[in-house]
Amino acid sequence: MLRMLVIVGTLMVIAAAPTRGEGILEQLRSNVREADESDDDDDRHHKKHRRSSYSHHDCDDDDDGDGFFGTMFLGVVTSPWTLPNAVIEDDNDPPIDFAAFPYAEGHDGYLFVTSPHPDNVYGFGTRYSQEVGSNLDGLTRVGGQLLFESDTRLGLDTQWNRFTEERPGGGHDELWTGDVNAIIRFAQGEKVQFQTGLGFNYLADSIGSDFGINFTYGADFFPVHPWVISAHTDLGTLGNTSRVHLRTTVGIMMNRFELFTGYDFERFGQTNLQGPLLGLRLWW
Repeated sequence: MLRMLVIVGTLMVIAAAPTRGEGILEQLRSNVREADESDDDDDRHHKKHRRSSYSHHDCDDDDDGDGFFGTMFLGVVTSPWTLPNAVIEDDNDPPIDFAAFPYAEGHDGYLFVTSPHPDNVYGFGTRYSQEVGSNLDGLTRVGGQLLFESDTRLGLDTQWNRFTEERPGGGHDELWTGDVNAIIRFAQGEKVQFQTGLGFNYLADSIGSDFGINFTYGADFFPVHPWVISAHTDLGTLGNTSRVHLRTTVGIMMNRFELFTGYDFERFGQTNLQGPLLGLRLWW
């Protein structure tokens, strides 16, 4: 029995492994550009029938129970936005200004929320970063980010990555991915800020370009000088597949420069691009 389990497990690993000569980036292209044939007309018919059956069944349920669970569900879904805002902010919504960079001139964080504000503050904040990452197995990433925020809470966030891979059969492969998002800072304090927004994803290589929609959510924490902690999530589509992006970094401020390290995980369909990273960020 044990031998049979070992044999089955080995066959599953072999079946899940990349085809010899096919790299990770080629798998990514296949996920993005090949049509999804799993949802054919019959599937859509069955799904429609199931939805109709569920809708008919739901009509017989107790309305009070539906209202209670609907409210609970809505509260859970909206909690990533409502909880940070409730904890960090109050009803006064005071005017804010940006320091020249986090912890500038002895400040406790990045934003000035409580009055009075010093003279050398700004109505906007900008940061630009460059970084390198790797999956430690032949795939290298060189990435960048530009984030602009204003005292109106609105801003712009764009990221881009150049992936280079040594092919299993020899030679190398490369492509570009990235996203552009309009964002809003929905919760803000001197030591923590949360942003969310919508935009689009893209992939570009020698063959052509593909696009999709993107939702972004992130936060920056300034617990104590000189530390900066950032977390970021993207969910969306690209071509014919989905995109999931999770990222966390920890940095140290050196005047207006931040030296940071962390981990970046990105999944396009069934293809993972992930690994540790090291970068340098300029705040102004």
